[in-house]
Amino acid sequence: MIRFRSWLIAITLLIGGEQAIAQLFDREKETLPSRQTTTTPALTMPTSAPPAMDAPISAETYFIGPSDVMLIGIWTSPPITFTLTVTPEGTLVIPTVGEVKVSDKTLAAVRAEVLTEIRKKYLTGNQTVTLVTPRKVVVTVSGNVRNPGRYIIPASDRVDRAIEEANLIRKDMPNAPEDWEAPRLRGDQKASVRNIALRRRDGEHVRVDIPKYSATRDERWNPMLREGDEIF
Repeated sequence: MIRFRSWLIAITLLIGGEQAIAQLFDREKETLPSRQTTTTPALTMPTSAPPAMDAPISAETYFIGPSDVMLIGIWTSPPITFTLTVTPEGTLVIPTVGEVKVSDKTLAAVRAEVLTEIRKKYLTGNQTVTLVTPRKVVVTVSGNVRNPGRYIIPASDRVDRAIEEANLIRKDMPNAPEDWEAPRLRGDQKASVRNIALRRRDGEHVRVDIPKYSATRDERWNPMLREGDEIF
C-alpha cells in the first residue's frame, strides 16, 4: 500500500505538479472522518448499585430464583471460583460439576445441595456457596393503595417495600400535589397495615402484619418477595 501511494504521488507530480499533489492530500483529508466512523466503539457495561437492605439475608428464608447471582468457591491450591447466574429454567450450571436445580428452594437448601455435588468432583479443600446479587422480581399490589399495579422490586425486599412503592407520590402523576416529595406511605387511610393478604405463585396464602414485624423482627409477618407475589 505504501509503495503504491509513492508511485501515485510521483506520477501525479509529473503530470500536474505541486498543485495536483495538494489536491490529492485534500481528498485524503476529506475521507479521513468517514474512515474513523467505521471504528467499533468501546463497549460500556451498565452498572447498578446493590439494593439497600434492613438486615442481612437469612439463608433459611430467602428463596433462590432465576437471575440470582451466586459465587462458588473451591479453595484448593490454586483456588477456583465461579460467578454464576441462575438460568431462566431455575438451574445453576457449575463448570466441571454439572447442572443443579435450585429454583424455589431456600438459600440454605441450595447451598447444601450444591456443596454435595461439588464434593463428588473435588475431594480436597473447602467449598463455599454465596449469594452475591439478589435478583429482581415482578409483584402485583392492589387494594387501598395510591397506584395499584405491577412493580419490579429486588427479591431481598419485603412486602412493606412493595406497598411503599405503590403509595409513592410521583411527580409525573396526573394532578400531583405540590408537596410530591413528601415521605412515602401516603395511601388511603382505610388501608390496613395489620391485615395484608399475600398470595404466592404456588397458591400459598400469607397474612402480613407490619407493626408486628417491626416489634418482633419475625420475618413471617413481613416476608421477602418472590416472583408472582400478589399483595392486597
